[in-house]
Amino acid sequence: MRKITTITLLLLFSFMAQAQMTVSTTAPYNSATYLVNNVLLGNGVTASNITFSGQAAQIGFFSAGKNGVPNIGIDSGLVISSGNVIDLPPGGFQPSQGQYAGPGDPDLLTIAQSVTTNPAAGNITSTNDAAFLEFDFTPVGDSIKFNFVFASEEYTTYINTVYNDIFAFLISGPGITGPYASPAGFPNGAINIASVPGTSTPITISSIHPGLNSQYYISNSTETNNEFNGFTTVISIAYPVQCGQLYHFKIAVADCQDDWLDTGVFLEGSSFTSDELVQVDVTTVTGDSTIIEGCAGAVLNFHRPDTNGLYTVHFDIGGNAINGVDYNPIFDSVTFLPGDDTTNLVITPISDGLTEGVDTIIITVYTVNACGDTNISTGVIYILDLPDMQTYAPDTTLNCPYSTLQISASASGAAPPFTYQWTNSQGAPIGNTQTITVQGLHTDTFYVSITDSCNLVTITDTVILTLNIPELILNAPNDTLICPGDTVTLTAFGSGGSPGYNYTWIPGGNTQSITVSPATTTSYIIAMTDQCNTITMFDTVEVNNDYTPMTVNIPALQSVCTGEQLFIDVNVSNGRPPMGYTWNDGLNTYSGSDFYYPTETPVTTTLMLTVTDHCGYQEMGSVDVEVIACEIVIPNVITPNGDGSNDFLVFENLEYYPNNKLVVFNRWGKVVYEKDGYQNNWDGDKYTDGTYFFILELGNKDNTTYKGTLNILR
Repeated sequence: MRKITTITLLLLFSFMAQAQMTVSTTAPYNSATYLVNNVLLGNGVTASNITFSGQAAQIGFFSAGKNGVPNIGIDSGLVISSGNVIDLPPGGFQPSQGQYAGPGDPDLLTIAQSVTTNPAAGNITSTNDAAFLEFDFTPVGDSIKFNFVFASEEYTTYINTVYNDIFAFLISGPGITGPYASPAGFPNGAINIASVPGTSTPITISSIHPGLNSQYYISNSTETNNEFNGFTTVISIAYPVQCGQLYHFKIAVADCQDDWLDTGVFLEGSSFTSDELVQVDVTTVTGDSTIIEGCAGAVLNFHRPDTNGLYTVHFDIGGNAINGVDYNPIFDSVTFLPGDDTTNLVITPISDGLTEGVDTIIITVYTVNACGDTNISTGVIYILDLPDMQTYAPDTTLNCPYSTLQISASASGAAPPFTYQWTNSQGAPIGNTQTITVQGLHTDTFYVSITDSCNLVTITDTVILTLNIPELILNAPNDTLICPGDTVTLTAFGSGGSPGYNYTWIPGGNTQSITVSPATTTSYIIAMTDQCNTITMFDTVEVNNDYTPMTVNIPALQSVCTGEQLFIDVNVSNGRPPMGYTWNDGLNTYSGSDFYYPTETPVTTTLMLTVTDHCGYQEMGSVDVEVIACEIVIPNVITPNGDGSNDFLVFENLEYYPNNKLVVFNRWGKVVYEKDGYQNNWDGDKYTDGTYFFILELGNKDNTTYKGTLNILR
């Protein structure tokens, strides 16, 4: 990516992303003590003697943000259920239908029985899979407060039935007398404060639903946010207590009558409070405590625990930023009007053009609570000189062409919201949103200019689309010969393109390999596409099963001299190569078309030949073999006078040596006759009577040679 930055004023800013909802039961959230002290409790309450009863998967920490699960409306906190709280697929909280066969609770049974109003429903006789979180607490104010959401899978099918799953908030301590069990240190019993607002009716699916108190009910029948079929709005509970005294609190939930379909309670993190403190916090457009000179300011939010009367609170102004110089002049107090529990003070940074580093404004509020303790609440604002905006515009490599695809850019380090201006490689405007749709048919470059909300910084970045698709290649098997009735597997292989190949054999099917056994020679077409599905490659494979029975031809008689190699001319036609040859003379078996047969001893025998082709078919033949003692008889005189007797130079048995060679010389060493493969047919014609010399080479394996003299007499 290539970036061009135009800076009017640098900005230091941290961007807060919206969180995806999660549920955890692992450390530290597998500790009831941690969940109470670090998740549930807020200001003004200390806890002790913290215990949990139930399965480990029935309690945990959830975090999503109100934007993550808009219908629940709680950022994060503690969740407790009669089932498993772990299951959390994308898009919402989904506790599984946990069945633990766990015990119930008599107090929860009594509360559940008090709510069901349908006389035909029968009596609830048991509770199951109960889970309890209990602790002692000491408040610093005169009341406790907390926020929660009740949810159930029993909605709305089992309203006013025996499956009226139940939960309760049981409190015991000074000034409280109730019908429900409490620990030994709290002898006057406990009361249930989980009631429908403005009533004493316990909250269950039968007391808040579409037909009753529907203003507190939210339907989730499509289960788009979580697996619960319905749940309540965020309900706030406030209950009077005595400052500094010890109380006991029990959060309990259970299934009624069976252990199917679960119920749960979400308690907002840090909402369990007891204070009369004035709290201060900071709101900025950046989402943190940072503001920028020349840009948007901050709001100091002051909160009090009640709305009674006109109330002025004083605070200290600290930090190294100068009141009235680095920011707008402010006084050291704010006033709450009757009926208001919140008031605000706006801080506007003043742009002085100086590089000063980070300036701070520290607002400190001191409040004395009902127990006489002084509590401190502090809000800190950081004023920055120059923004340092960063952009992120990722390049994209495409393995397939796309008619449309989305590209996007983002920014951080400056004040949101950011504005975006996109242009194509020719400079034409193509969009003004963070994400735009473009064509991805070829390599291309797009430009985006991003500006912060204060219009202080503009950065131009690039998004490069690279279309990288290697040539698509189809490797089909070679044409194949098979035997009648045989099968063959044809497998094609793809390479290049965008892997994820799809194969279609015609005939055959949509698989990479097919196994076939055609009755006749058949051509199979293979078509292949890659995952882009823009190009189809074709090839054809022929499977040939044509077969003509073989024939075997061998001579009826084959003669060979003793000690010579036996050659038998075998002619095999048709069939399917390769061929196998087996010879048998009644005593021994020999293999191969060229084989060694012993010829040391004169013999007459019959060799039986069996030829087996590749398909297993066989044909047979036979040859009579004569092994002859072929001794050459050397003549020394010929009388070529035409009387038919001794007219030619004849070497007896020479016919058994067809590779022979004869050379005849006169007495002066001149060659008068020379013949390869001599056949006993030279008569000395043209030559005068006299003595001649000859050399006869038999051409056998030893190349036996005879030399001698020859007289021609007429």
